[in-house]
Amino acid sequence: MKIFVIIVFIFYLLTNSNAYTLVSTQNKAAIDLVSITFGVTTTLPCDYLICKPISPNSNDFCVDSIIVPKKSSAIIISNDLTVFNNLTVLSLGENIILKDGFFNNLNQFNFLISVNIFNYSGIISNLIDFPKSLKTINFSYLGSSIPNSIFKSEITSLVVENSFSGYSLNGSMISTNSKLITLGLPISLIENKLPKNLENLKNLKYFSLYIDNGESIKYSLPDFSSLKLTPVQSLVFRFTQSSPSQTWVLPIYLNSITTLNNFEIYLNGFTINSTIGYLDISSLKQNLNLNFENGGINFISSCKQKPCIKVPNNSQLISLNNDFNFNNLDFSKYLNIFIENNNFQQLLPIETIDFENLESLEIIKSKVVGSVPNQYCFIKNLNLQNNQLNSTVPSCYLCVGGKLGDNILPNSFTNFNSNTNPSCPKFSISNQSYNVSSVGQNLTINGNDFGWDLQTLEGPQLVITIPNKEIIVNIPSGAVGTSHSYKTTFYNGTFSFLFNYTYINQEENSVDSKESNEPSFGNNLFLSYLFIASASLFVVLLI
Repeated sequence: MKIFVIIVFIFYLLTNSNAYTLVSTQNKAAIDLVSITFGVTTTLPCDYLICKPISPNSNDFCVDSIIVPKKSSAIIISNDLTVFNNLTVLSLGENIILKDGFFNNLNQFNFLISVNIFNYSGIISNLIDFPKSLKTINFSYLGSSIPNSIFKSEITSLVVENSFSGYSLNGSMISTNSKLITLGLPISLIENKLPKNLENLKNLKYFSLYIDNGESIKYSLPDFSSLKLTPVQSLVFRFTQSSPSQTWVLPIYLNSITTLNNFEIYLNGFTINSTIGYLDISSLKQNLNLNFENGGINFISSCKQKPCIKVPNNSQLISLNNDFNFNNLDFSKYLNIFIENNNFQQLLPIETIDFENLESLEIIKSKVVGSVPNQYCFIKNLNLQNNQLNSTVPSCYLCVGGKLGDNILPNSFTNFNSNTNPSCPKFSISNQSYNVSSVGQNLTINGNDFGWDLQTLEGPQLVITIPNKEIIVNIPSGAVGTSHSYKTTFYNGTFSFLFNYTYINQEENSVDSKESNEPSFGNNLFLSYLFIASASLFVVLLI
């Protein structure tokens, strides 16, 4: 495979490099730039820079993008880059130092779309006229003032992740702006304020704060309560230290940001307001996404009332590398839950989960011990890989066997491993005889251990609404007196289900189903059993 990739790469160089002839005004400058940034001497600069035809059907090329990856030692670019007047992307990695001239002449780049610079400490004049084409500016580290003019431009995304000496907002005042969608700013001892009139960002949707919590000198977080006057949908706090020198109280006005649908905290930097004792964001819209990583949920350790986080219904939870007690959260409010690397030793949660509405639960690579509860059979999508579970699994997993149970393995179960053969002693489908209204109706079929999937060969489609527990079938309208019989199989044909129903007048069908006195039945090894009744539900157990 590696040889093939090398051959393809060599073929690309041979067939493309010589075809790119840069316009004379850019060729020498491009050769010089490649020599400085990549340390090579070449007559084919487009082997290192991204080039494109200067116009459609032209044989002359121009430099389209300058992308220089991280270098081990500092490289200074003092070249006049304005010669590359067709430039659309400038991306400079760590240790690539750009001199002031680039920003001083920014208005000469009429096609520039994106600027991504790892480290910049030069001057950015407040008089800069940003080109209308420019949409994105990102700095990993900035030691310059952010000019007011940037908030008057066409830029849609401005992100500064870290600040160092020289960084300031310079009293930035935001005029009414409907262009900026994404804004990320650093908060530190150097500058712990935000631009004035944040509420003037009329189209702001994604707002991030990069907070230095490693300072030994205490400072306060800015008041960003004006966010509630913006349409912000995503609020992200990224701290710099997992073992912080200082922490701050979570803002109590998060609940007032009514447009919020995504909330994230990275690393440990917050505590809960002691007078309240918990975080209440339950009045936000449903389907709220919560993402806590690398200690971002540690604030619940100061919780005084459970649940420690009150959320709206149908929320989504992602937790990576957080050690917390499951009992501190109310999982019944979540539609999807993903937890990885939780080293707080505990059992799997049961009481706080709404098993019938939960779409997915993934708890992996964590210190969960004990057994898998029977209720976990009802979860549509379950992943319990690489935990420390050391007791039993419920019968629904015995039905699928070890070869198909990879979503709960590896673990140290006492009754289940990758070599466990399928055995389904508790499989059953309720015995009911159905008379169906001639105008059609929905029928509910109950059972046990019938799995997560079925195969309907023909007729009305049966849908598993609760795995191993409930099936719904939508019966269309039909002629009174006609009967139908359709076959559905489970576990790749191990069990089959013969579904019969007869249409009657709607008035006759005041009761949806007539319960049979026959008991529900399952299977035993080498046992086949067929139950037949007029206008009835049959179960055929085939092994």
